Amino acid sequence: MQFKHRAGRQASGTAGKVFTSIFGLVFGSIGLSFAIVVLVGLRQTVQMKSWVVSDCVIEAAEVHDADEDYQFTVRYRYEYEGSRYIGTRYTSTDDYRFESIATKQELLTAYDPGTTARCFVNPDNPSQAVLKRETSLLPGVGSVLFASIFVIIGYGMIVVTWWPRRPPVTQATTETGGTAGRRIGLLFCSVFILIGLVIPYFAFVKPLQRQRAARRWIPVEAEVLKSAVRSHRGDDSTTYSVYIAYRYEIDGIPYEGDRYRFSSSSSSGHAEKAEIVRQHPVGSRITVYVDPADSAESVVQREAGASLYLGLIPVVFAVFGFLFLIIMLRAAPASTAGHTAGGTMTRQRNRAKEKIPPAVRRSGSRVGAFFLMLFISIFWNGIVSVFLMSTIKEWQSDQRPVFSTLFLTPFVLAGLGLIGAAFHFLLKIFSPVAELEPMTDSLSLGKSSVLRFRIRGNVQRITQLTITLTAREEATYSRGTNTYTDRHVFLEQTRLKTMDPKQMASGEITVNIPPGTMHSFEAPHNKIVWSLKVSGTISHWPDLNDEFILNVNPREVQS
Repeated sequence: MQFKHRAGRQASGTAGKVFTSIFGLVFGSIGLSFAIVVLVGLRQTVQMKSWVVSDCVIEAAEVHDADEDYQFTVRYRYEYEGSRYIGTRYTSTDDYRFESIATKQELLTAYDPGTTARCFVNPDNPSQAVLKRETSLLPGVGSVLFASIFVIIGYGMIVVTWWPRRPPVTQATTETGGTAGRRIGLLFCSVFILIGLVIPYFAFVKPLQRQRAARRWIPVEAEVLKSAVRSHRGDDSTTYSVYIAYRYEIDGIPYEGDRYRFSSSSSSGHAEKAEIVRQHPVGSRITVYVDPADSAESVVQREAGASLYLGLIPVVFAVFGFLFLIIMLRAAPASTAGHTAGGTMTRQRNRAKEKIPPAVRRSGSRVGAFFLMLFISIFWNGIVSVFLMSTIKEWQSDQRPVFSTLFLTPFVLAGLGLIGAAFHFLLKIFSPVAELEPMTDSLSLGKSSVLRFRIRGNVQRITQLTITLTAREEATYSRGTNTYTDRHVFLEQTRLKTMDPKQMASGEITVNIPPGTMHSFEAPHNKIVWSLKVSGTISHWPDLNDEFILNVNPREVQS
C-alpha cells in the first residue's frame, strides 16, 4: 500500500519519551530520596535493638526553656564490662527538644538526680549510650511503603515508555485499557478514601470526643508560666498557634500543663493568636479545667471553637473517592462489546482458549483518563504553587517582583488549563456510554458483519448520533534525535447518522470490509488500525466519543 503523508505529524517518539522519562525520573527520585532517609533511620533503629541494657545513675537533669520549645539535657554514669562511662544522650540525637510542658514534668520525675535508671549501651562502642531507644519499625516501614508508590510510578513510567511493544495479535489476552484504567482508578480511589477518613479521625473526631468528655472536668485556678504565639514554617507558608503554659495544684500537689484547646492544629492569622496571648500574660491567674480521673490532664478552653471543623475538610477526598468508586463499578466498560448475550460470552471464552484476539475491543477508559489528568494537574500545580506563594508574599511586602510574576504567568495559566481539562474529563464520565456487540466471531476482509449497538445513559441528551467506520495507517520513523508518527486515514464510512432518539438508543449496523484493503496489522514501525467511532453531540456537556478497535482478519476465521 502506498503511504501518504498527512499534515500535523506528531513528534511523539524520542522527544515525548525523553520528556516522560525526565518527569518520571524527578517523580521517582523524590520518593527514592525520602525512602533512603527513612531507611537510614530504620537501620539505626534495628542496630539499637541489639544494644545492651544497663543500670545507670542520674547525675543531672534539666529542662531549658527555649523560644518555642523545651530542651532536655541529662548526665548519667554507667558501667559496662568493668569500665565506667558518662552518658549525655537521652535519645540517638544530640539535642532532644519537645513542645509540651507535660513532657517536661514526666522527664524531670523519671530522671530525678541521684536515682537509678535504665540505659542502653552500644556493645561495639560502649561510650555510646541512650536512655530511650526507638524499637518500633512500623512508622518507618509505613513511610517507606508510601515513598515506594512514588518510586514505582516514577520509574515505572520510564520502563513503560521505553519497553518494546509487541503486536497485539500475538497476545493471548482480552484485557483492555479499560481494565488497566479501572485498576489505576481503584488505586487513586483507595488513596483518596484513606486520606479522607484517617485525617478527620485525628483532626476532628478525637478532639470532639475530648471536648465532650471535658464538660465534666472541674475548674481550677492556675498561674500562667509562659504565653507566646508559636510559628510553624512550611515550604510555602507560615501558620501560627497559641501556646500557654500554666501551673496549678490539686490536693497540694503541683501540676503543669500547656493545652489551650484540644485541637492542636495551627492556622494563619497572627493577630488573632496575639490577642489571645495578650489576654493571658505571664504571672496572671486563669481558670483551667482538670480531669477528675487524671489530675495531670487539663485544658484552658474546653470548647474547640470553629477551627475544629477545619478537620472535616479532608472528608471531601473520601466523598470524591467513594463517588468515583461507584462510577467505576456502575460504568465499567467491557473489553469487548458483548455484555448481555450468553452466546457472545461463550464465543469470547472460546476465543480466549484458542488465543484469538477479540473481534471488538474498547479503546481507552474514561475513568483512567480522568485520574491521569487529575494526577498531572495536582503534580503540576503543586510545584507551581510553591513559587506562586513566594511571589505573592513578595508583592505583599512591597517588593514588586515583576519579572518573576511575568515568568510564572504562563505556568499558572497552564495549571488552570490542566484543572479545566481534569474537570472536562470528570464531566465526561457522566456522559452516555456506547456498547458494541459483534454478532459474529470474527471480522474479515470482503465480509459483511452485523454489530449490535446500545447507548447506556440518558439518550435524550444526545442531539445527533454518528457511527463511523475508519481505517488508518500509521508509520513511525526517526529524523535526527526525534521520532515522528504519521497517520493516514485510507477509509472512512458513515454507518449510521441519526437524530431520532429511538434509533440512537439501540440498533444494528452492517460493516462491510472492502476486499482490496489491508487487514489489521501491527509491527514496531507500522500499524493498520480499523475502528468504529461512536460520536454523539450533547449540548453544554462533553460530547460522546467512544472508539472501538476492530480486529480485521485477512480471511474468514472459522469458529
